[in-house]
Amino acid sequence: MIVIFAAICICLISIYVTVIQWRDNKQTLTTPVAAVRLSQPQPLRLSATPLSDKAAPPRQVKAQARNALDGITLSGIIVSSDPAASRAILNEGGEQNIYALHQPLKTAADTQITAISRNQIVLSQRGDELSLTLLAELDAAAVSAGTETHSQLALADYIEASLIRDSEAVRGLRLLPRNQTLAFGETGLLPGDLAVRLDNLSLTQPDSVSQAMEMLNTRKRAQFTIIRNSQPRLINVSVSQFDEVKDN
Repeated sequence: MIVIFAAICICLISIYVTVIQWRDNKQTLTTPVAAVRLSQPQPLRLSATPLSDKAAPPRQVKAQARNALDGITLSGIIVSSDPAASRAILNEGGEQNIYALHQPLKTAADTQITAISRNQIVLSQRGDELSLTLLAELDAAAVSAGTETHSQLALADYIEASLIRDSEAVRGLRLLPRNQTLAFGETGLLPGDLAVRLDNLSLTQPDSVSQAMEMLNTRKRAQFTIIRNSQPRLINVSVSQFDEVKDN
């Protein structure tokens, strides 16, 4: 009898627990859920601005490079078929210096010449490239030469040029004074100087020598590249220099 009563109690307890759990689950399912409103998605904005308090100032390397080279001018070029033999002649603060490719400048150690062409050189300074052109200076000289109309004489009337050969190779033109030895020296030339270029015309090429002779017969001003003490030098010569010494 006791066993039957215990079994009935266990069944009633199980039924009670089941009813309680069912009621709790029903309340959970019927409880309203609060709606959450999401804002509209914002477009993604990318920025290259560094994550620092202040933006980095714009680079002024090229302006600084030009300022550093303000006192440097291109006064002459010696071009060779072998790039390693080409030379650029620069005027740096009144001093004339000669440079090969990739040779640092005396007045700007962080600058070197990366290319040499007939009328232009390219300088590299801290990754920035700048060019110097010879034509601008030659054009200025031509304009100045146009004012020398008071004399009907040409350079050949004061300078005697003779072809110099060495083992059938043309070395250039030997320059000698015709009459005015004193005036010849005042131009910067010395009797016996060997000229290897006349303006941009090479005097070591046979085809160019006759053209150079024609130029001397008609020109009143020219730029000679001479070899003195195994070093090239640029000398600008004009008829007016001879006339000034003659007048004095």
